[in-house]
Amino acid sequence: MSPLLSDLRDINDPYAIFVGQPNSKHTVPWIGTLEQRVLQAYASPEDEDKNPEHAAWFIAGRSDGTLGRWEYGDVYRDELLDTMYLKYASPEFMKTYRKHPLKLVFDTVPTDSMLACVSLFDAVEPNA
Repeated sequence: MSPLLSDLRDINDPYAIFVGQPNSKHTVPWIGTLEQRVLQAYASPEDEDKNPEHAAWFIAGRSDGTLGRWEYGDVYRDELLDTMYLKYASPEFMKTYRKHPLKLVFDTVPTDSMLACVSLFDAVEPNA
């Protein structure tokens, strides 16, 4: 069975959007706030969990360091989940990753998708 998020999405219709500051290990002052959009997952969450250090997603990312331009590439799933906040989740993403703890962004008026995340995800940590 192919993973639910295996179809490549357009940048304007991502599976999920994560935002945040660079983590403490990779702090570079000029990067500023990061936005990373999940466009594709290479494996199912079950397969990712069997080999988490190699679980990767294809993303589009931008920051002050890219002058707002999108750059495309792979990112390790756990690095993104551990260091970024979920701002948007598509229904497919919510269904696929509902059992994974995610940090959510609540610095804006919550959208229906964000409210659905609150009811679906087991662990919720609001933006500090």
